Amino acid sequence: MADPQISYSFWKYSLFGWGTPLLLLAGAIVLQLRQKAGNLLDTAKMQHTNCWFLDHDAFVFGFVLPVLVLLVAVIVFLARSAVTARFTVSMQVDRRTREKMRRKRYLQLFLFLKVTALISTVAALGALAKLTGINAFWVAFNVGHGLQGIAVALCVACNCQVLK
Repeated sequence: MADPQISYSFWKYSLFGWGTPLLLLAGAIVLQLRQKAGNLLDTAKMQHTNCWFLDHDAFVFGFVLPVLVLLVAVIVFLARSAVTARFTVSMQVDRRTREKMRRKRYLQLFLFLKVTALISTVAALGALAKLTGINAFWVAFNVGHGLQGIAVALCVACNCQVLK
């Protein structure tokens, strides 16, 4: 028999995980429609390096600002996790257990920090490519975006046991 609390949590997190990007996309489309005077399919200004929104405001409010907010939230939660891990480890009586826990927790924290740095770098390169129009940023973004999936999959698949 499934726990009803798990089902409730699943729907709640799914609504947040799918609903928030949907709301951001809808807001960006509204901004785009307003800037293009209702003609969303006007591609006259589209450049060969443009794969997101056509106009500046829709890109900034639909991509850049949400990414910055999420990055700040991730940094805050990583810092809180580091403090919690430190206190949890310091409460262990046995020295061997304490050292083992400390290594494992910090390995996990640095793994998530590396994944955050990778994803943030790729997003920053994409934003720089769009906002500056410099092709070097565009090439770096495409290469980074292509390698990002492989790197994140390896980081997630390589747990503490594998990294030893």
